[in-house]
Amino acid sequence: MSSRRKPGAHRGVRVALRVLAGVAAGVCGLAFAVLSWLVLSSLFGPPSRDPHGYAIIFGTILAIPAGVLTTALAPFAFSPDRRAIVSRISTIAFLIITAALLLIWFTA
Repeated sequence: MSSRRKPGAHRGVRVALRVLAGVAAGVCGLAFAVLSWLVLSSLFGPPSRDPHGYAIIFGTILAIPAGVLTTALAPFAFSPDRRAIVSRISTIAFLIITAALLLIWFTA
């Protein structure tokens, strides 16, 4: 018994997975942005706000996995022909921001 499917039968599943990847990437990206802002505000803010530097340490440690997840999930939210460019852009942005966070952590 053979099943006859329409050519676009799995289109809805693909769209749902792309939306799910976009939402997950957005949540992780928001966490990455908030944690990066926490590190920067701790560095440039008044010393009384973070006297021991825990915001810099834990903000950097928690921002890195959030950035990795954002970089890994963001390309899957786009169509297959755009995934390569999105992957390049997100990887370069992640590496630059992570290098800055680590530089802040080790020189603060």
